Amino acid sequence: MTPKEEALAILDRMADLLAYEECWAQGKRAVSATGRMVKAKGSNAVAWSIVGAAFKVGDGHDYRAQYLVNKAFYRAIRKRRKPAVSAEEWNDAPERKHSEVLEAIAKARAIVESQP
Repeated sequence: MTPKEEALAILDRMADLLAYEECWAQGKRAVSATGRMVKAKGSNAVAWSIVGAAFKVGDGHDYRAQYLVNKAFYRAIRKRRKPAVSAEEWNDAPERKHSEVLEAIAKARAIVESQP
């Protein structure tokens, strides 16, 4: 599998993992059913931030694929004339909506897909 194919697979798995609003977390990379912070790759995690989802599904993939995902995601969330923010800051912004997270993943996927 090429790095591009792996990157697309990572983004697809992230979208699947965060498909439902109750599977998305803010303020912590991953939480248990009781709302406690847990490791993103832990078996007791039931909800993830965008960063936690990337940790969970990106582990074991080629570093070049992970780089493509990160680069595309930052392009997807970047807004003109606004200071750059980290993915965690973007995810955790109080005004952030679950639908925006899924839209950013879809946009990142389109960015990766459009690359040669």
